[in-house]
Amino acid sequence: FSTRRNFRRRLLLIFSLGLVAFALTVWILSRVEPSFGNFASGPGDVARAQLRALGRGDLRAAYGMFSARYRQQVSFDAWHELVIRHWRMFHAEVLGGSEPARSRGGMTLVVHLRGSDDKAYRARFTLIQFQGRWWVDDLHWGEEPDEHDLLKT
Repeated sequence: FSTRRNFRRRLLLIFSLGLVAFALTVWILSRVEPSFGNFASGPGDVARAQLRALGRGDLRAAYGMFSARYRQQVSFDAWHELVIRHWRMFHAEVLGGSEPARSRGGMTLVVHLRGSDDKAYRARFTLIQFQGRWWVDDLHWGEEPDEHDLLKT
């Protein structure tokens, strides 16, 4: 009789620990932001992931999303210096964007942002697909003209 009771207690303990482990795993996975490394399903995902990395200050991750061609032309040190020099522009809130449009050999995506300096910016991503994954092949940031500039022209 006591053997049966010990067996039930152990079984209940194992079941309880398994349930706690499952709940903890689900909680951790719901809190972790996915690494868009090999899981980027489209060009927009890569652009959003790069913007999030820039917003977090994770410049290595943001730089790692550039294509091999881009990284060959622009060193990490040059990229780092540019981002640090223009931090208020790169640390921005996404306001909206366009759907990716086909361009020569890839896609182009325009994203409208508001920098931490309260200025409006436009980021134009050129993305390419290589070995089943999307890469940022070029990125141009510029200040959006304000309404006064538009009225002058």
